[in-house]
Amino acid sequence: MKEFRSFSDESDLFKKTTDIMFPGSDKEQILIYDIETTSFEAANGCIFLIGVMFYQNDELHFLQLFSESIDEEALIIGKFFDIAENYDVLLSYKGESFDIPFIGKRLYALKQNELYKRFTMLRSRSYDIAGEIMSVKASVRFSSTKLDYLRKKCGQQVPERISGENISKFYVEHIAAAKLKKLLETTGNAANHDMIGEYHPKPVIDELAHIKPDSGDRFLSDILYRNRENIESVIYLLRLSRLFSMRKGRFNVNISTECDDIDVESSLKNNIDTVFFAYFADDFELTVPISIETVSLKQFYPNYKDYYYFPAEDMAVHKSIAEFAASGSKKKATAKTAYRNVSGRFIPVPGAYARSESNKDASFYKAEFDSDDYYIPVDELLSLKDNEKIKELAYYLLLEYASRNLNDIMI
Repeated sequence: MKEFRSFSDESDLFKKTTDIMFPGSDKEQILIYDIETTSFEAANGCIFLIGVMFYQNDELHFLQLFSESIDEEALIIGKFFDIAENYDVLLSYKGESFDIPFIGKRLYALKQNELYKRFTMLRSRSYDIAGEIMSVKASVRFSSTKLDYLRKKCGQQVPERISGENISKFYVEHIAAAKLKKLLETTGNAANHDMIGEYHPKPVIDELAHIKPDSGDRFLSDILYRNRENIESVIYLLRLSRLFSMRKGRFNVNISTECDDIDVESSLKNNIDTVFFAYFADDFELTVPISIETVSLKQFYPNYKDYYYFPAEDMAVHKSIAEFAASGSKKKATAKTAYRNVSGRFIPVPGAYARSESNKDASFYKAEFDSDDYYIPVDELLSLKDNEKIKELAYYLLLEYASRNLNDIMI
């Protein structure tokens, strides 16, 4: 087993993001990790590299554990456990869906019973940033959860590198090159340079015919860099931690129909047909203007089975009243006909807010049932007394804003 140590230049970003994501936590108790495997399936592959990043003495440190042969897999896992047990938070991207299950399956396959007993520690301390990404993915219109895509969205450079699909082949190449190098050092026979190319006990060896003694060194350099990038990418994903934190209600919001001293576009300052949502969280302030629209809409009732629809009046009436009307003038309402027509002043709201679990029993306003454009009356908004309800709407409006102005939200 080899250990490699290096440093990251992103200590300032780490401090800023973790201050928001883990308020009050000791930064020296956060460990970011990532594993490299020869296959996406634990039954067909092994773990050959585990990298960790930690904050210590105002610096971000990398420590990477590399197995020089498949026989050292349990050794690097055990060393990783020795390190991880000293931290309160094990931070990762897709660690809970990939890294941790893969480690558990490999320990089971290797019959490492003592290490397996320590395995549950990983889950109990895990914080997988993938869950936070999924919570905002649709609202901020991320088209993928692939790491390279997200890294670019969050401002990290993504250079050419070894693809995950080729790692297995390259690791085999590394091991073969290491053996060849050792043989050369032992025998001093230059003819051994071509040994692999001349020896073909199986057809698969043809793929290794190009291997030279330095092939392993090139692979090692590339894979260590790739692993460091993957670990560092978690910090870049945490540039979205304002959104993650706000989802937990860690912000305040003011709603006003006047701009006051809020710095917004000058063209809006005299526009009385605007509602201003001002967000305050830690040192972050943002004002999002929402235009008020005067429109004619339909108010749809979610409990449509409790209503009758009157075609002549083009409206639905609750059955407690409609039961007294002539049977020929009404029919049972459906989800599409349980509405009343309303005209007035409305603000548009994100569909995700209208469809959220907390609003499943609430009426909603749309031009037509199949429309994706939702509204709420301005008077209803301004009369809200439930601060949590206001914050919920404000959060969804913030996500909608972020989908168009992501850089304004990121740290």
